[in-house]
Amino acid sequence: MATIGKIRQRSGWVIGFIGIAMLGFIATDLLKNKLFFSGNSSTVPKGIGRIYGEDIDPQAFRDEYDQAIKNQKMQNKGGEITIEQQNQISDQIWAQLTDELELSHEADKLGLNVTGEEIFDLCIGPNPDPIAQQYLSDPKTKQIDKRGVKNFIENIQEAKPEQQEFWRSFETYLVNDRIKAKYKAMITASDYFTDLEMEDIYIAKNKTYDIQFVPVLYNTIEDSTVQVTDKDMKDYYDKHKEEYKRENSRTMEYVSFDDRPSHSDTLETLKSINALREPFKNTKDDSSFVVLNGTGSYSNTFQPRGTFDDPKIEDSIFNYKKDGDFIGPYYRDSAFNLIKIIDHKEDTVYYYRASHILIKPANDPDKKKDSTDAYEKAKKLYEEAQKPDANFAKMATENSEDDGSASKGGDLGWFKDGAMVKPFMDAVKNGEKGHIYIVSSKFGTHVIKITENKTNKLVKAGQLIKPVMVGSETNDKAYGLAISFRTRTHDANSYDEASKNMHLTKRLLEKIQPNQHDINGLVHPRELLRWAFKDDTKEGSISDPMRITDRYVVAKMVRIMPEGYTPFEDVKADLKKIVQQEKKKQMIADKLKDAAEKNKSLETIAAAVKSSVNTSQGVGFEIPNIQAIGMEPSLAGAVFGSKLNEISQPVKGNAGAFVFKVTHINTIKPPTNYDRDRKMQMDQTKNNLDLDAMGALKKLADIKDYRYLYY
Repeated sequence: MATIGKIRQRSGWVIGFIGIAMLGFIATDLLKNKLFFSGNSSTVPKGIGRIYGEDIDPQAFRDEYDQAIKNQKMQNKGGEITIEQQNQISDQIWAQLTDELELSHEADKLGLNVTGEEIFDLCIGPNPDPIAQQYLSDPKTKQIDKRGVKNFIENIQEAKPEQQEFWRSFETYLVNDRIKAKYKAMITASDYFTDLEMEDIYIAKNKTYDIQFVPVLYNTIEDSTVQVTDKDMKDYYDKHKEEYKRENSRTMEYVSFDDRPSHSDTLETLKSINALREPFKNTKDDSSFVVLNGTGSYSNTFQPRGTFDDPKIEDSIFNYKKDGDFIGPYYRDSAFNLIKIIDHKEDTVYYYRASHILIKPANDPDKKKDSTDAYEKAKKLYEEAQKPDANFAKMATENSEDDGSASKGGDLGWFKDGAMVKPFMDAVKNGEKGHIYIVSSKFGTHVIKITENKTNKLVKAGQLIKPVMVGSETNDKAYGLAISFRTRTHDANSYDEASKNMHLTKRLLEKIQPNQHDINGLVHPRELLRWAFKDDTKEGSISDPMRITDRYVVAKMVRIMPEGYTPFEDVKADLKKIVQQEKKKQMIADKLKDAAEKNKSLETIAAAVKSSVNTSQGVGFEIPNIQAIGMEPSLAGAVFGSKLNEISQPVKGNAGAFVFKVTHINTIKPPTNYDRDRKMQMDQTKNNLDLDAMGALKKLADIKDYRYLYY
């Protein structure tokens, strides 16, 4: 019963630890019980989104979002959650929620379900689910107490509410994961290729042709000689209308009034953190002090070199004189930081810092020669690095084949004893700062420069952070300017005039969609988006001042572009170029066709159209490269299957139009048994089947995202 005791004692912690991944599955359970739908079929948004024409309850999403935020705070050890993290969590919840709703809808149609017997099997069967193995096993034995778990499940109605909540979440996760597996199994079971299909695939990959062809390139016709009418463009637009679908978007202009901390605000924050220095020094509860007085973090563990973000600050932390010393306050990332050295000790292992240049052996058959060549190249770099004026970082950036460290001048940062391969480790363990070595390992030859002396020092520190906040005086000034501007505007013309008179720069936001997180530097612009996509915001509307992160913004609606097809007038400029090119294609194709009807050889056709006869070898269905021309899939497709020595009809390609004849067919003999190739083909396509299926479901679901109305 040790396992069940652990569940009862720590169920709340477990729910938090499972985190966002499980929350999406809980949402699906709500769908199955019809708690997620308002049942309103109106086109006016009633929920936070729509799927299959039904509204999604905003409170249900909010519950999942709030729980995920709590989980993130646990991971941040009580630290602040950034706007970027909030946006990421919102997107994760939304993606998981909609994926599960799509799958649930499809599973209901297919009759997919999970029985109670399957749940028991997933928890206490011969091969328990990995998540069950992780959360239901005894931490000491690593085994599941099957009798105890069975008893717990059978008597769940008598358990405490938090234990029931844990089991409901856990069971929902198992059910949905199992349904996912069943659905994926159904999809992948359809992954099969017949012998006839395999023969077509084999021929497409291996059969090639040698051809002669006459090209007439489109750029031989001047644009000015091709007339394009509105009717031509409209006809093309009507035939290709699906290519001009667009999302719901807005185009706006805005002016801003900075609400950033002033010099006096900065000095005030510095004064406040200095006032905390003495209380921080004398406190007996560093953890609580850090949390209550700033936005910093405190870890009750000893940290090695390489833990802290700023190398210069870290140097100060590890070179302090005595416990109780302070580092700072120093200014970083719009905040003042004050670090208190609480304690220190020595680790049982050492930490090292070095940079290196790695030269890898090439992939030649002669491995011995391969490694020798790599060593010789590295040796020259080693000798160069020994010179007094050598720039090791520059040499590493230009020569090292370790992509991860080359961009950092070869710097590997601090690493623990044993973290590198033995020859590398042996070199740095025996050296001192500034020493340079050359060693070989299974990765190649390394030129190593030791950049710091080894250390086994560990430090426990508390970091107090005071962000520089906007003072009331600064805020009032920015808001006052925004209000002054707004009172001068009542339409688009007065907006433009006021911007000019107040010397304000208007910024353009083009084709903004409702759930963008960052719009040209406006971080977390939800208030702006809510205004922009409201029904009563019209073209020419002016917003009231809105607080967007560190500024006040007043916006003007320039253009409203609802979801649908881009109007013909909006794409005329692009259509003209496209239709002009299509006309060129037809003109040249007609010219070639006329020449082919009057001439019986490629040479005479070429003379008639003032071109030449070219050749290309190895043209195939999957090898559409035409020598001296480039990629021409249409031409390669026409070649594939053509007969020997027959002059083709004109083919309109990417760069021009062509007539051709096949001069040689590189025949192949298909295999008598496709089992091996079939398995390889199925393995290649199987990985994409699941993604393709979910993509198809997403399209059918017709998902509408209205989160911008709530967040």
